[in-house]
Amino acid sequence: MGSTSKPRKERDYYSSLPYNIIVEQWDDGEGPYWVARVVELPHCLIHGETPEEAIREIEEVKREWIKSNLERGLEIPE
Repeated sequence: MGSTSKPRKERDYYSSLPYNIIVEQWDDGEGPYWVARVVELPHCLIHGETPEEAIREIEEVKREWIKSNLERGLEIPE
């Protein structure tokens, strides 16, 4: 019996898409820090002591976000 569902796109496909990354300085009252977030992926963000640190970390966070959503069968914005 064949599957009638559409083929599932893989993590590498989504990871290669040109998502927009925003880096902002935030301050929660205990001092400033930097947050990098992927605009199109809800709750996909990381903070760092410097903008460079936040940017370095966001790519790994993005890959993990995509992996987690694929495993749970959730839709991933393109």
